[in-house]
Amino acid sequence: MPATFYSLGAGAGTLARALARLGDGRLETLCCSPTDGNRTCFFAKRGSEHAHFYHGPFFELDAERYAADEDLQPFRDGFDILLEDTTFQMYNRDREAQLAFIAPRILKRWFAHSSAKDRTSE
Repeated sequence: MPATFYSLGAGAGTLARALARLGDGRLETLCCSPTDGNRTCFFAKRGSEHAHFYHGPFFELDAERYAADEDLQPFRDGFDILLEDTTFQMYNRDREAQLAFIAPRILKRWFAHSSAKDRTSE
């Protein structure tokens, strides 16, 4: 099962595209942008079928959207890695609401693995 990576916003998805290509099927990546130019650039330079793009803002990616959009199928259960570096500031200052929306999408399997490993080393 490939790991999943989501870069909120990220314009044309340069990082998501590069990681998907380097991952060679071990990593499914997603980025999003409401900008037509970013969508065009993403698909022109996609480089891997494991790189995915959602044409819209991050806050449209709710459980219903993941369930309905076949291209989002690899991400229905959530993400192993989620990166947000500038997207939140583009919409508003309410970080608590933004984090409350996105944080539940982070998979807990890494945390569970890490905790179990820590307990066995004690």
